Amino acid sequence: VCDIEETGVSTFNLSVKDAEVLNGQSEAVFEVLYFADQTDADANQNSLNKDSYRNSSSIETLYARVQNKGLISCYETTSFDIMVNDLPSPNLEETYVICPDSPELIINGGTFESWSWKNANGTELGTSQNYTTTEIGSYTLTVTQTANTITCEKTVPFEVRSSGAPEDFTTEIGDPADNVTIIVNVIGTGEFEYSTDDINYQPSNRLEVFPGEHTVYVRDIYLCRTISKEVIALG
Repeated sequence: VCDIEETGVSTFNLSVKDAEVLNGQSEAVFEVLYFADQTDADANQNSLNKDSYRNSSSIETLYARVQNKGLISCYETTSFDIMVNDLPSPNLEETYVICPDSPELIINGGTFESWSWKNANGTELGTSQNYTTTEIGSYTLTVTQTANTITCEKTVPFEVRSSGAPEDFTTEIGDPADNVTIIVNVIGTGEFEYSTDDINYQPSNRLEVFPGEHTVYVRDIYLCRTISKEVIALG
């Protein structure tokens, strides 16, 4: 089975194996029981709930006992494995950003057997590994992978957003002092961050600096564009 719960544990209906185990023998004459080990199967004790068995590890060997209903000492046993397959897991970000300087976004869906890209309305937009979009919105990607003769799938959601970008900015420099305030006024749409070293950014457009020559940096929060200017703060 596929690991739908993504816990490595699943509920198995073992009775679906009855016909295969009986292999043509009459259900009116013979019954099938299931056990966790050979000892229990031979002793006919601690039989499993065949309609709702919960595994404890991702691969287990179970034992089936076929016995004559009229004389249960007439029996035979066999064994088979049950397996819980991991779901395929595409490595997607929760949010992708379309930048003004690069309006075409290409998303790699990873290496799987199939891909299905859909929008919020459930309309399929593509079936190849890579998906290209210029539209913001909510999307999902469903991928499939086959292992141990069963195909499992997983669907993951993601968001595509559009980022504003700083076009230009002006500065208001405070009066000469030991610590000078620089107010940055940005031209452009979006949310911005501010810095004087291009390393440590802050959300406030109010910068406190020592007197001297400084470089003021402004960038949007999605890192699409960074612009800078030289300013002088007098002491």
